[in-house]
Amino acid sequence: MEGLIPWLLSFSGTVMTVIVVILAYLLTRWLFERQKAGSNTVLKQILLTIIVLIGLLMIVLSLPIGNELKGQITSLVGIVLSAAF
Repeated sequence: MEGLIPWLLSFSGTVMTVIVVILAYLLTRWLFERQKAGSNTVLKQILLTIIVLIGLLMIVLSLPIGNELKGQITSLVGIVLSAAF
């Protein structure tokens, strides 16, 4: 039980990053929904996709793991993205 609290606290930066990314995504989506329907749908999709990708990168970089593993996860995300697009 003594080791559980410090272990959970090591993820506090990651949790805060996840919250910021989710809030940025929801705020951007809300701002676009306030506009007229059908206007700038391509811009909306591109901007939301960019927010998600940058957020994913921020979350991976904020994880309490070693730099080598962060680099491998980032490389994997890059490979998956290049295969998808």
